[in-house]
Amino acid sequence: MYDNYNYPPGADGPNAPWNQEETPERDFNVTTEFVLKATWPISTDRYYIDEDPEGSYIDTSDVNWREEFSKQYRTPVELLQIFKKRLEEELPNITDHRKKVETQELIAQCSDWEEELTDIYEED
Repeated sequence: MYDNYNYPPGADGPNAPWNQEETPERDFNVTTEFVLKATWPISTDRYYIDEDPEGSYIDTSDVNWREEFSKQYRTPVELLQIFKKRLEEELPNITDHRKKVETQELIAQCSDWEEELTDIYEED
């Protein structure tokens, strides 16, 4: 094969580390899932006070918490849409190239989010 000139076996062959090519980068589509949780106060008048011999208690079993939530707050996906829209409005006014690229990346990262499952319930 080769005269090794006092190099260890394989050091001067085609499998030597300096003779190997780097594996090129490739793009892969991956799915990401995140679970977010927050507890916020929600005001409603859709409850009733139930009286029984042991006292009274507030019954919220008929409250549609999703509806009440949507009147007072936005979901994370809605917040991303608002953020994206504001960035898009700001983009034409950005003159710094680095900041413009960063803003374009943020806009791209705000896209394509979906709500898979939203559960809104009263804390005990």
